[in-house]
Amino acid sequence: MLNRLSDAVVGDIGEFIRGTAEAWIDQRFLKRNSFGVEIYVAERPNSTDFGDLGQSGLLFGNTLAGAEHDIDWYQENAHRKNLISAETGMDSHEAVRLWPGLLVQLEGGYPYGGAVIDIPYGLLIGTSGFEEDEDLMFSRAIRNCIVMLMDREGNEQLIDARRRGQRAGELGAERFTVVSDALRLGVDQPTAAQPRIPGQATV
Repeated sequence: MLNRLSDAVVGDIGEFIRGTAEAWIDQRFLKRNSFGVEIYVAERPNSTDFGDLGQSGLLFGNTLAGAEHDIDWYQENAHRKNLISAETGMDSHEAVRLWPGLLVQLEGGYPYGGAVIDIPYGLLIGTSGFEEDEDLMFSRAIRNCIVMLMDREGNEQLIDARRRGQRAGELGAERFTVVSDALRLGVDQPTAAQPRIPGQATV
C-alpha cells in the first residue's frame, strides 16, 4: 500500500522524523525519550482501507540509551493507537474522549492520543514515547510533511498530465492524470463522425 509514495518521498519522511525529533527534543518541545512512529498509506485517496495493519506500515523512531523502554515498545504502542483511528475514522484522542464505550470493546487498542488519520489523503500516523499531547503534535507534523511532499510531487505529475493532454488534443486516454490499460481501452474516443455536443467543455 506504500506504492502511492515514491522512494524519494519515503526517504524524505524518514529525514523529517529524525531531524524534527532531535531538534524538538533539544528545544524541550518533546520529552527526551525513546519513541516510535508507525505510518500507513491507504491503497487509494479518500479511503480508510489500510488493509492488514501490522503488515505494510512504515516504521521509524529511536532508542535512547538509559530509557525505560526501546523503539520496539513504542512502535507497538503507536500501532495500537493506529488501530483505534482505523476503526473509528477519527484521531485517537478524539475517539478516547467521545467513544469510550466502543474502545473498551476494541481488541488490542491503546487508549491514548497520538494517532491521526487523514481520510482525503488516505494517511494514518501514530506516535508514542513522548507526552500524550506531544505525541499528537508530532503525528500532526508528520502528516503535514507527508501531504506537502505528496503535493509537491503530485504538482509535477499534474503539469505533465496537462502537457500530455495538450499534445494528444481531445483524443486518447493520455489526457487523463492516471492511465491504466483498462482506462486506455475503455475510454470513449470521439471521431469526426461523432461530433461533440455544442457547448460541451473540452478541457
